[in-house]
Amino acid sequence: MRRLFLVLALALSPALRAQADLPKKEISEKTSGSLGQLKTFIDAKDYPKGLLLIDTLLAKAEPASFDTYVLSQIKAQILLTQGKLTDAIVPLETSLRLGENNANFYDAAAELEQMNLLAQLHYQKAAELKDPFAQKAGYLTALDLMNRWLSKTPKPTADSASSPLPSPTSSALLTPPSPTRPGSARPSATLVKACCFRSILPTNSFSSWSPVTSS
Repeated sequence: MRRLFLVLALALSPALRAQADLPKKEISEKTSGSLGQLKTFIDAKDYPKGLLLIDTLLAKAEPASFDTYVLSQIKAQILLTQGKLTDAIVPLETSLRLGENNANFYDAAAELEQMNLLAQLHYQKAAELKDPFAQKAGYLTALDLMNRWLSKTPKPTADSASSPLPSPTSSALLTPPSPTRPGSARPSATLVKACCFRSILPTNSFSSWSPVTSS
C-alpha cells in the first residue's frame, strides 16, 4: 500500500516526477572501483597521475551524472592544492552547475563556497588579462557570482567578510588591482581550503576517502 501511494504521488506531482527522472546521487561501479587508485595517487602527492585518472573517468562518465559532479569537485580540489587557481575554474563551474540543476546532488553549503570562490577566481583571472574588453567581462562574471552568493547567504562569514573581492556595489570591481599590491586579487586561503574539502562521496562507496590537504 505504501508503495502504491508513492507511485501515485510521483504520478500526480510534476516536481517529484521530474526529480525522480534526474540522475541519482550514486557513484557508478566503474568510478567507485577507481577511487582507491585515485586516493593512492593523492596520498603520494602524485597529482599529475591523479588528474590523468580523473580525466579518463570523466571522458567515460555521463555529463550530468553524479560521477561527473564528484570527479569535477575532486579535480578542482587537486588543482587548488597545486596552486593552479585559474585551471580550477572549469571543474568548479561544472560542479556548481550540476548541483544547481539536480535536486538529488544539491548541497547548499557547497554551492555557497563554490560561488564565493569562483567570484574571486574570476576576479583574479580578469585582473591578469591585457584585453580591456575581456577584462571587463571577467569582472562582470565575478560581480554576477558575488551577487548570487549574497542573495543566498543568510549571514556573511568572517572569511567572506575579509574576501579580497571588492563590494559588489563598488566600482572598484571593474578596476584592476593596484600594481603595488601583487596578489591582492588572490582568493582567501581559508576559502580555498574549505571549498570542496568536505566528504562528498557516499560512505558505502569509499569509506576510507579523505579530502586533499594543502602541504
